[in-house]
Amino acid sequence: TSPSPSTLSSTSSRLWLYCDLLTLLRVCYELRREFRAVRERHEMDEREGVLETWGEVVSRRPDLVSTFVGTSADVCLPLNSCGVVSVSPTVVGLCGTVSSVVAARDLWRRSQKDF
Repeated sequence: TSPSPSTLSSTSSRLWLYCDLLTLLRVCYELRREFRAVRERHEMDEREGVLETWGEVVSRRPDLVSTFVGTSADVCLPLNSCGVVSVSPTVVGLCGTVSSVVAARDLWRRSQKDF
């Protein structure tokens, strides 16, 4: 027998959530590596210049920041679908829009580099 549509929907939402969470984990790891590299290059103590260091990381790796923002907004959607959190349709729409705009912006930038 074939799986029911609701089972397929639930499974796809869970897989979507896992992919988003793994993407966030990867981006956080890469941001942390960049943060440490900047601090080592400037020979900074753990407590000094945190905002300046993040500013440099953001300017050096805007791709990581936009992936983090887009995926963070995107993770709300499968969480809502799976019933882990309950958010209003307005929040779902806002998160979907933020995620789509960030993804479209990244695609546009990549396409402009090819020309």
